[in-house]
Amino acid sequence: ISFAIQRSEQGIRFSNPLMTSIREFYPEEYHLGMECLATIRQRFHADLSDDEGGFIALHIVNAEYDNSLGITMHVTKALGNMLQILNHWETIEIDHESLYCDELIVHMKFLALSVFSDTHGDKREPAFVNLVRTSYPREFGCASAVADYLEENSGHKVSDEKKAYLAIHLHRVNRME
Repeated sequence: ISFAIQRSEQGIRFSNPLMTSIREFYPEEYHLGMECLATIRQRFHADLSDDEGGFIALHIVNAEYDNSLGITMHVTKALGNMLQILNHWETIEIDHESLYCDELIVHMKFLALSVFSDTHGDKREPAFVNLVRTSYPREFGCASAVADYLEENSGHKVSDEKKAYLAIHLHRVNRME
């Protein structure tokens, strides 16, 4: 906060390219960040942009998940890109009004977090993976595309079990069923 105020006094402003993703994927933290920003503006008479509220929200997310700011920023950017993959997948139509959509977003947060943090712990369940792959091939294909994106951008492997769990979440929100 001190550096943000100093930058503002020097006429230096940073834009936050993740504002839309922060607002969408971390609504509570975003709201709290904007409340903090309003208090800072009032208390210190600081001319801070709304982007600073987004940066505050990212710091709150860091504290919640006990991660570095770098990982949080990678995860936030990845979430937006993962959602684009889902929204452009031909055989998946996300029902954003579904009660399961929030669960999908939460699952994607933890998936991206585990991949970028290189957190393992998946129990090998080949029978489960095979069941999901054969029962929901369209969703498993989409989950595999999301996994490919995560692997390419994190440098870490996404297990077949993680793909299967994502496929199940996709099946629950897919309007094309």
